[in-house]
Amino acid sequence: MAKVKSIITEADVSFMTNTEVEFVSLVGHAANRSPFKIIKGEVKGENTMPKTIYSILVSKDVTEEKLQEIVSEHNFSVDEKIEDALEGFDVYSQIEDDEVDLETRKMSALADGVYAVVADLKEESEKEGLEKEEFEYETLDKVADSLFAMMDIVLGTIRQPEAEGTSRKDMIMTAINNFTSYVGAVLANVKAEDVIDNIEIKSEIIKEFMPEPVEAVLDTTTDDALKEELIAKFTEMLHEQVSLVKSELDETKTALNDSLNEQFEMYQKKEIAEKELETIKAEIEIIKNTPKSRGSELDENVTKKIKTETKKKNQSFVTFV
Repeated sequence: MAKVKSIITEADVSFMTNTEVEFVSLVGHAANRSPFKIIKGEVKGENTMPKTIYSILVSKDVTEEKLQEIVSEHNFSVDEKIEDALEGFDVYSQIEDDEVDLETRKMSALADGVYAVVADLKEESEKEGLEKEEFEYETLDKVADSLFAMMDIVLGTIRQPEAEGTSRKDMIMTAINNFTSYVGAVLANVKAEDVIDNIEIKSEIIKEFMPEPVEAVLDTTTDDALKEELIAKFTEMLHEQVSLVKSELDETKTALNDSLNEQFEMYQKKEIAEKELETIKAEIEIIKNTPKSRGSELDENVTKKIKTETKKKNQSFVTFV
C-alpha cells in the first residue's frame, strides 16, 4: 500500500512556549499520529549541542608506532589525510565540514604532539555525538605558558657555556619550531575575539631580571620603621623629580620670553627705519619739484648776455687802411 505524504503548514501547528517541562517521552509511533518537534531556543547559556571530533592533528615528529598506539586508545581514523592543511602537523579528517558548526572548534590534547579538534554537531546532522565530553581545551592562556616554557629552554641553553655549538643550536631551534607549530594549531581553532585579560610571567629566568615591585618589598618588610623609611625615600625621590621638571619648565619659559622680546624689538626697529626712509624719499621728491630761486635766474640772464656780446664781436668786420 502506498504511503500518503501529508504537508503540514505553520497554521496547523500548536506552539507551546515558556513551558516548564520535566520529562519528555519520545515514542516511535504516537497514538494520535501527530508529529511534533522540539526547537532549540535563543536563550543564551551553556552550549548543550552534542560534540564530535572534527579532525585529528598529529605532529610531524610523532612516529608511526606511537600514532598507532594513540589510534587504538582513542579510536579515531587515519584513513583520510588532508595534505598541507597545517604547518608542522598531519591532519586527519573525521567528519564532513557540513555536519559541524566550524565556529565552535576547539583543540584538546590527546597525547604529546597529538590533538583532537572538537566541534558542535549541527542541529540537522544525523551523526551521533560523543558520549563523554571530558576535554581540556587548549587556550590562549596555555599559549602564554608555552611561550614562557620555550623562553626558559632557549635562555637556559644560551647560558650554558659547556654546551656544544651544534647541540645548543639543535635544542634552541627545536624548542622554537615546536612552539611555532603549537601556536599555529591553537590559533587556527580559537575564535578571533578570544583574548587574554591578565598575563602571569612564569619564566623563572625572566623573573631573575625583573625588579621587585615596591609593594612586594613593603609587604615582606616586618619592621614598621623600615617601611616608613622606604616610603620617605620614595617620596623624596618623587619630589626631586617633580622639582627638576618644574625647573626645566621655568627655564624653557624664560628662554621663550627672551626670544619673543628680541623679535619684538627688531620689529619695532624695522618699523622706525621704514618710516625714516619714507621721510627721506618725500624730501627728495620735494627738492626735485621746487622752482629755481631768483638769484639763480639773474645769474642765468647775465651768462646769456655775455655769450651774446661775445658772439657779436666775433662777427664784426675790421677795415685795414
